[in-house]
Amino acid sequence: MDSSVALQVLVVDNDQQVRDLIADLLHRLGHSVCTLADGQGLSDHLLAVTSFIVLNLHGAEESGLALYQRIRQRYTTPMLMLIKEAELASTRTALTCGFADVLLKPFSASELLTSMRQLLRHAGHADADPRIGRWRFNGHTQQLHGDDGQLLQLTSGEATLLIALLARRGEVVSRHYLATHLTGAPAVSGDRAIDVQISRLRRRLGDGHGITTIRSQGYRLDHD
Repeated sequence: MDSSVALQVLVVDNDQQVRDLIADLLHRLGHSVCTLADGQGLSDHLLAVTSFIVLNLHGAEESGLALYQRIRQRYTTPMLMLIKEAELASTRTALTCGFADVLLKPFSASELLTSMRQLLRHAGHADADPRIGRWRFNGHTQQLHGDDGQLLQLTSGEATLLIALLARRGEVVSRHYLATHLTGAPAVSGDRAIDVQISRLRRRLGDGHGITTIRSQGYRLDHD
């Protein structure tokens, strides 16, 4: 999901934990997320600017099927439906109404991203991963895909650092912020561990890495 054309994702689910988990994941990948407990807060303006919808099939106030049909009357936005295994039988009608994909609860981050990527590509979003120089980054596999076909596997630390920079692309990101994402604790004064990690990531990305050092402040991942 390309952060240079960041997605505007709408998540409608009556489970706050699910909403928060999805929002946190997508925010870290550089996308904007709006969450709602049900369809009552939907507006034409919100739907008009939304580029992807994650919808609980069996919401508390309005069923996902009814909400889906209400949205589909005016919009063709890609939608991923969340269901519990016990509700599979009741999705048969929904599937005949045009659902492109459903995802069983509970699901992993990788399953969510894979389903979203498939739906986006089906909808014509061929470049579903963020671009950094000559690379596209797949946050699910933690791999860089080069324009020349080269495949580069990042370490967990490198991928975490890159995700943190992508989440605030175009902004100056402090060493403390990066250290917290990488190790769970802010950087200690004088600790150059983040600088070392940044140097390694720059070498991995090569020319055109786009990571700028902002003296006495931190780093910025520039837009392509």
